[in-house]
Amino acid sequence: SSLSDFSSRKAMTSAGWTFTGIEDASKYGTHFQGWGGYRWGSLEATLNAVGVLYVTLKNGDNNNRADNFVRLLKNGVEIERLGGWEEKTINVAFSQGDKIKI
Repeated sequence: SSLSDFSSRKAMTSAGWTFTGIEDASKYGTHFQGWGGYRWGSLEATLNAVGVLYVTLKNGDNNNRADNFVRLLKNGVEIERLGGWEEKTINVAFSQGDKIKI
């Protein structure tokens, strides 16, 4: 399986994604859309190669609260933070063993 296979939760976990606090009603297919409901949720994976990861993130909630954000972290360091209704494609260079968390 590939980390870019978003066809189902099973496919994503088989590829190495770990789900924490993500609602079961997430959407799968050519992209993944998930949410934590009224709590924090995250996806995490360890990268097993060297290269560049292209990630398109979107915060689909238009609420302007301070606690409404989507973050991209590499090895625990925040790379990007999106507020309400923002979308951005981020290019992240990575090495074997780096951890990515959304």
